Amino acid sequence: MLSDAERDILYTALEEYRSGQSEPILVGGVNRLKPALRLLSVYRLKIEEINDGEIITSYHQVVEAVQFRGENQRSIKVKSNVWSV
Repeated sequence: MLSDAERDILYTALEEYRSGQSEPILVGGVNRLKPALRLLSVYRLKIEEINDGEIITSYHQVVEAVQFRGENQRSIKVKSNVWSV
């Protein structure tokens, strides 16, 4: 199960995501670092689809990158290719 902080990061990122976007998405300040890193290392998205009568299961990282910006800004950005699936 996702914690409230992890869920908030995903909701924020999904709200800000625009189709074709490749830049990381700002999801908050330094207090979001640990939950974002947990999403990066632990959680996977499981996608099952049927193609020509065959079940195909694929696993994707929910978050593929976490950026921590500077001493003064202290902002956290996340990036994922799953949001466009």
